[in-house]
Amino acid sequence: MENDFANKLVELRKRAGLTQDELAQKLNLTPQSISKYERGEANPDISYLVPMCDALGCTLDELMGLSNVNYIEGRKPRKLVIKVLSEDGDKVNLNLPYFLVKGMAKTFLKSGNLGKALEGIDLNVVFEAAESGAFGKILEVDSSDGDHVEIFVE
Repeated sequence: MENDFANKLVELRKRAGLTQDELAQKLNLTPQSISKYERGEANPDISYLVPMCDALGCTLDELMGLSNVNYIEGRKPRKLVIKVLSEDGDKVNLNLPYFLVKGMAKTFLKSGNLGKALEGIDLNVVFEAAESGAFGKILEVDSSDGDHVEIFVE
C-alpha cells in the first residue's frame, strides 16, 4: 500500500539536500524515526509537522500533499467539516455552519474524544486559512495514538 506522506517526505528531504541523520538532528529525533516515517511504518506526532516544514523549507500543505486545497480570494467559508476516527473505534463527523464552529471552538470542539483527537491542532490556523479563501481538505493527520482527523472547509 502506497503512503503519500512517506513518499512526499522522502522527496522533500532530498530536495532540501538533507540526509535522514541531518533531518533527525534538526528535529531532535532519531534517524530510525525518520526512516520509519519514510517507509510508511509510522507517522510523526503532529507537534513535529511545523518544525519538519521549517527544516525542509516547505509548507504544511506541501508536506501533507494537500493538492486539493483551493483558494478563491474573497470566498467566505460556509461549513467546517471535521471527521475523526478514534483509536478505540469511535467515529465523529461534524458538518456544521462555519460561523457556529468558530464561535464554539474553544468549548465544544475541545471536549470528549473529539477534543483528544484535535489536541495539538491549532484551529486558529484552520480558521485563518478558511477566511483567506481556502476550501477543500485543509488538514489530514494520523496521530501517534491512533486517531485519524480530517478537516474540510466547504
